[in-house]
Amino acid sequence: MTPIPTRLHTDQPWLRGGFDVLQRNGLVNQIVEAIQESQPPLVLGVHGDWGQGKTSLMHGLNKRLSLMDDANPCAVVWFEAWRYQHEEKPIVALLQEIRRGLERLARTKAKAKKLGEIAFRGALAVIEDATKIVGIHASKVDEIGKAWEKEHLEEQLSTDQIQSLLDQAVEAALAAIDGPKGYNPKRLVVFIDDLDRCERGTAFKLLEGLKLFLNLKSCVFVLGMNKQVLEDAIACEFSSQQLNKQPDRIRAAAYMEKICQTIWHVPPVKAPEKYLVSLLKDRLPVPLVKAIERVCNCEQSGCSSLPPNPRRLKALANAILVLEQMYPLPVGPAWSADKLDQEARAMVFMAFLTQNAPELYRMWQFHGAGLFESVWHWISRFDGNPLPEAAEKDGASPSGAKSGSISGFDKAVQNLVLPYQVGISMQEGDPRKLMTTFPDPSDAAVIWVQPLLVHALQVDQEDKALLRERLARYL
Repeated sequence: MTPIPTRLHTDQPWLRGGFDVLQRNGLVNQIVEAIQESQPPLVLGVHGDWGQGKTSLMHGLNKRLSLMDDANPCAVVWFEAWRYQHEEKPIVALLQEIRRGLERLARTKAKAKKLGEIAFRGALAVIEDATKIVGIHASKVDEIGKAWEKEHLEEQLSTDQIQSLLDQAVEAALAAIDGPKGYNPKRLVVFIDDLDRCERGTAFKLLEGLKLFLNLKSCVFVLGMNKQVLEDAIACEFSSQQLNKQPDRIRAAAYMEKICQTIWHVPPVKAPEKYLVSLLKDRLPVPLVKAIERVCNCEQSGCSSLPPNPRRLKALANAILVLEQMYPLPVGPAWSADKLDQEARAMVFMAFLTQNAPELYRMWQFHGAGLFESVWHWISRFDGNPLPEAAEKDGASPSGAKSGSISGFDKAVQNLVLPYQVGISMQEGDPRKLMTTFPDPSDAAVIWVQPLLVHALQVDQEDKALLRERLARYL
C-alpha cells in the first residue's frame, strides 16, 4: 500500500465552509439576522473559550454580510485588536482601519468617478482628522483633508461633537459606495477579533474608546472575545485605579453589560468524533479512520472521549498523523474490526497524551511498558479512590511509591483531571460503569480519552496484556 503523505493542519480559522461539521450554521443565521434587523448603534459579542472557534464563526458572519445586496445591507470592516495591543490609544488604530476599510470597499464596489467625489473624500478626511483629535498622529491626509481641517477644526472638539462628525462621515461614505445594481449599504459592521488576547490595559482602552467615540447610529460592532478573560482584565484595570483593593469582577461584569448589549456563546463541539474524522480523512488509511470514529463515538460508549474544542481536536489530529508516520500501521485485509479498534484506541490515547499530558508521556517513554500498571490503576479509579479494588488485592501502587511519599508519577498526574470515575451499576451483569465528574469543557488538563483505556472494565488478563503492548508501540 502506498503510504499517504502526512499533511498537518494549521491553526488558521475556517475561512470558508466547515460549519456543517461543527453544526454552527444556525448560530450564524441567528447573528446575521440580528445584525441586519436591529437598530444601531449596537455592540454585540461572540463569546467562546480559546480554541472554540470564535474567529471561524466571525469569518462566517463576515462572508455572509459582505455580499452587500438587498438581503445584506451592510459594509464590513475587520479589525484584529491584538495587532495593535502596544498602541497608546488603540481606538485611533480602529478609526484608521475603518477609514481604510471604507476606501477599500469604494475601490472594489464603486465606479471610478466616485472616488474623486467631494462627499466621499471629505468623509474619509473627517475620519482621518478625528484620529488626530482623539490623540495621536494619523497618517498623512490628502489636500482636501488638510483644507477641511484648517476650516473646521481650529479648536479642540468635545466628545459629542467628534461623535457627531464621525456619524455624518460614516453615513456619507456609505452613501458613496455602490453595491451590485447601484445598491448602497445602510450600515457599517465592524468585527473586532481577539480582544481577549490583548494586554489588559489595551483591551480596556479600546472598550473605553468605543463607548466614548463610536456609539454611531450607522454602526454595529461585533466583539470576538472570551468574556471571562475580558472581565478579569477590566476588573484588574479597575483595581489598579483604586489602591489596595481587590479586582471587582461584579463591577467589571456590569461594565461589559453596558457596552455589549447581547452576547452569543459559541457552543462546544457536539460531535467531536465526526470533526476529528473530517480532519483525518484522506490522510490515513480508510479502515483506520473508520476504527477511530467507532472507538471515539460517544453515542456507543455513552461517554465523551474527545475534547469538545476545535483547536484541541486539530492538535489531536496532528498528533495522530505524526504517530502514524513514526510508527506506521500496516493495515491489511486480514485485520479484524476488533484488532483495528484496539489499535485505534491505543493510537488516539497516546496521541492525546503527547499534546495534553506531555510530562506523563515522557515518563512513559523513559520507563517503558512497566509504567502501564500505574497508568491503568490511575485511569480506572474506583468511586473517587486512587485504586480500583483489583489493584488493592494485588497490593499494587499506581506509582510504586512508599506510603507518605510523592513519586514522579504522582507529580506527573496531580494536575490532570479525569472526566469519569468507575462506579457501581444497578443493572445485573453490568456491575461497573463510568460516572461523569462533570469537568469544565474549557479545562485543558482534562484527560478526555480516559474511556478509551477503560472501555471494557471487565477485561481479562490476555486483553490487558495486548492493550499494554499496543500502547507501548507509540513510546
